Amino acid sequence: YIKKNRHAADHLFPVAAGIDSMVLGENQVMAQIKEAYSSACAIKTAGKIIHRLFHQAFRVGKSVRTDTEMGKGACSVSSAAVEMLNEHIKASDNPRVLFVGINQMITLAANGLRRLEYGNFAFANRTPERAVAFAAGYNAKGYSLDKLAELIIDSDIVITCTGSSEPIITKVMIDDFLAKNPSKKLILMDMAVPRDSDIEKNYNKSIIIFDLDDIKTFVRDQQIKRERAIPQAEQIIERKLGEFVYWFDHVRYEPIYNGLYDAFENIRLEEMEAVLDKLPSDQKVIVSQATKNLVSKLVHLKVRLSSDNKKTE
Repeated sequence: YIKKNRHAADHLFPVAAGIDSMVLGENQVMAQIKEAYSSACAIKTAGKIIHRLFHQAFRVGKSVRTDTEMGKGACSVSSAAVEMLNEHIKASDNPRVLFVGINQMITLAANGLRRLEYGNFAFANRTPERAVAFAAGYNAKGYSLDKLAELIIDSDIVITCTGSSEPIITKVMIDDFLAKNPSKKLILMDMAVPRDSDIEKNYNKSIIIFDLDDIKTFVRDQQIKRERAIPQAEQIIERKLGEFVYWFDHVRYEPIYNGLYDAFENIRLEEMEAVLDKLPSDQKVIVSQATKNLVSKLVHLKVRLSSDNKKTE
């Protein structure tokens, strides 16, 4: 079907090149496929079969994520970072969150926290104008990295991911935080490579530090849980695939069925016209219905035999 509908295929599968790097249970793949399907629908290149196929796929995806462990837990660095933070401090505490750097990782983390109703944000970047413009989208303020030491003192969470080759969060800054906040804890989520901070994880009990190694371990644990859900997910997929194949086996023969039925019905009417005229009214109804049933059964038999022949070819 796709070979015959190249315009639909071009709009439905532009994401195929990126699927090699997907993570088990990754949400973004389904989101990309929905976007591609919407694009195909917008220019009217998706037909009846494509509509049915993709709506069935969307239902299967939702069922797998809802009814199994496949949708549980984070599976990307940014989502894992958000989940790890949420285990240590809640949005209801209204923590002050400082984001250091402006890039995709920071964007994903900020969006993830906002979805969980965190909102007391601040952004710092080497280019302050960019920080201000970016922060406006979160109803927050942007600052230059020159203000980093002051910003850390007022923060509960620091999420950093810059391209700096040298640490930008120093022991001096952390010592300053501890001096100004003797009873306060600070969570430092360092997602940069190399690390943006030069503080050891056991530096102080009031400083909780996570880096990429911690995040990757967290993701790996979640992936193990998802792998255990594969058999259950496959059962759902097989069942729904069977439903689609059953529907497809019938719908693909609709042109044959409709054409045959019309032809057989015309023959029936021609042959029965003279016969029915000679019958009493009550018998006309019985004979007419019987011949209609005969036509339906013959057409159904022809379609079934055609289907069986196709399968053996």
